[in-house]
Amino acid sequence: MLGRYAPGTRRASGPVSVITDVLQEMKLAFKVLRDRPTLRIRVTRDSVCAGDDVDAPNEKHVEVHSFTDPEAFIHAVTDAYGMPFIQGGRAAWVVLLNGDKIGVVAQEWNAPRASVRELQFQESNHVFLRYHAQSDPNTL
Repeated sequence: MLGRYAPGTRRASGPVSVITDVLQEMKLAFKVLRDRPTLRIRVTRDSVCAGDDVDAPNEKHVEVHSFTDPEAFIHAVTDAYGMPFIQGGRAAWVVLLNGDKIGVVAQEWNAPRASVRELQFQESNHVFLRYHAQSDPNTL
């Protein structure tokens, strides 16, 4: 019966336990991010040609929402960063968040593709865009 026991005095079991655990994890995640509705991300990328080396490491800082799915995050970062257009239309980029691969952006695709289900933010966050020239983005 609900309300019969004081909170924390009796542990639920079965499916209710799983739901309770998930809710606790969600509360913790919200507590961590509620003070950071947006994140300041340092973004750098590989140079795409010799002339591009003048601005290397092509660093910018962008603001993105912390409550977003990986594909929306990648899109927001690359859109705010301003990706270079590559003649021929076949540029591919691996997207790394704090050193971990989170997805791929390809000039011939309409949208980025995430390779993770959730993002792991840190106190300070860095996105690096690794250039793969004319590589097939489906193999990255």
